[in-house]
Amino acid sequence: MNAELQLSQASLQDYLDCRRRFYLRHVLQLAWPGHQTDHAEQQQVRAQRGVAFHRLLHQHLIGLPEERLAAIASEAGLYNWWRSYRQYPVPGLQSENHAEISLSAPLSAHRLVAKYDLVSIGPQVMIVDWKTSKRRDESWLRARMQTRVYLYLMVLAGPDLHGGVEPDQVEMVYWFADDPQDPVRLSYDRQQFEQDDQDLRAVVEEIDSLTEDEFVLTDDTSQCRFCAFRSLCDRGVLPGSIDEFESGWEADEWTRAEIDYDQIGEIAF
Repeated sequence: MNAELQLSQASLQDYLDCRRRFYLRHVLQLAWPGHQTDHAEQQQVRAQRGVAFHRLLHQHLIGLPEERLAAIASEAGLYNWWRSYRQYPVPGLQSENHAEISLSAPLSAHRLVAKYDLVSIGPQVMIVDWKTSKRRDESWLRARMQTRVYLYLMVLAGPDLHGGVEPDQVEMVYWFADDPQDPVRLSYDRQQFEQDDQDLRAVVEEIDSLTEDEFVLTDDTSQCRFCAFRSLCDRGVLPGSIDEFESGWEADEWTRAEIDYDQIGEIAF
């Protein structure tokens, strides 16, 4: 495959979950033909609430009046999340904070991009990601492409933002709206950075080596539950359960997909 791609944590996670999904969604860029869940409208409302919450926090971080934002939160049905955010802010935020920014850097023949909810800069660099989905354990979060790409790219492409830091000066923090008192904090180091560099380049090399026929379906059919391409792949017609979707990580992935990268300012490396 020779096409130049813009790769993100979401597209790379799709590739690891199912090569065929990656090809249909990110190479062919097909519109998703089916609903992800059995209550598509409810799912869309949920996604819109997640996007609205991210926007609300962005507005707070750039200095809009708190009283007005609290009123907006109440009107939009976000007040409980807003109250959690105000009562239990992320500990350790530093003197310089950047909300809703993107970084990018070359990765082989492609470009790796990431959009960050918040980057807090001081002696350390803290990456904060707001989550409105169910909490997951540290080992699961550590292995996700979101964690690996965000930390790696912050070290690789972040010097224009923070002046350059060593990997052990960077931290990833997941803040959960429904469990705000105990965010998950993931440290980083040089060994992990070098492993991420090796692994990400290996994945991209593998992608580039494949022909269309080699973007095969996953053997793990559980990955098909909320995949809107499942009918194209003869993996079922009926969508997954909205209750299972909303209790899992898929809801946050859907919310992130709703945020347009092109509308976010980018710092390119």
